[in-house]
Amino acid sequence: GRAWGMVRHLNSVMNSPPLRETFNENLPRITEFWTRLGQDERLYRRYKALRDGEEYAKLDAARARVVDNALRDFRLSGAELVSPGRERFAQIQEELAAAQQRFSENVLDATNAFELLVDDPARLAGLPADAIAAARADAERKGMKGWRFTLHLPSYLPVMQYAQDASLRETMYRAYVTRAAEGSPQDNTPLMHRILALRDEEAKLDGYTIYPHRSSV
Repeated sequence: GRAWGMVRHLNSVMNSPPLRETFNENLPRITEFWTRLGQDERLYRRYKALRDGEEYAKLDAARARVVDNALRDFRLSGAELVSPGRERFAQIQEELAAAQQRFSENVLDATNAFELLVDDPARLAGLPADAIAAARADAERKGMKGWRFTLHLPSYLPVMQYAQDASLRETMYRAYVTRAAEGSPQDNTPLMHRILALRDEEAKLDGYTIYPHRSSV
């Protein structure tokens, strides 16, 4: 968890084609590990034994909550499923992980693709001096004249918080909230439908229930 957490963080803040490729190559292995851990019957039995034992009543509220939450997570991870529901649950987890990662990549690519070049200094009214200087430096790095704004938060937030030009704020806002929207090169619409379908199947598992003692889901 610690190792993959660092990789995930780097993939978020320093995304590059080689890192993205390596991340996606290993994502199924990481997903399989956490799925198997969440369905480990031996661990689940140990936690249930702890919950049913005499020592549980002596735990303070925080420690008791840890045990309760662990049991909840085991159930939600399919620890009580039987075949073929257990295997299908694992397949869903792997496909969900891949789809959600692709969704995030599309949002990031859409964020990186947007730029707004302002050539009228009057439109910068209200912006802090450091935000204006950063936009100027960003334009110069790109060989442009004027002030370049993007959807990355250090550029986006000052515009939304301080710019007096309503049309400038509107342009930035609409671009931000429609990243990877329908019709864009990074259209996330099919992924949204697939993710929702997988989550629905995860809950229902085509008639298999996470709680076998119940008659239906």
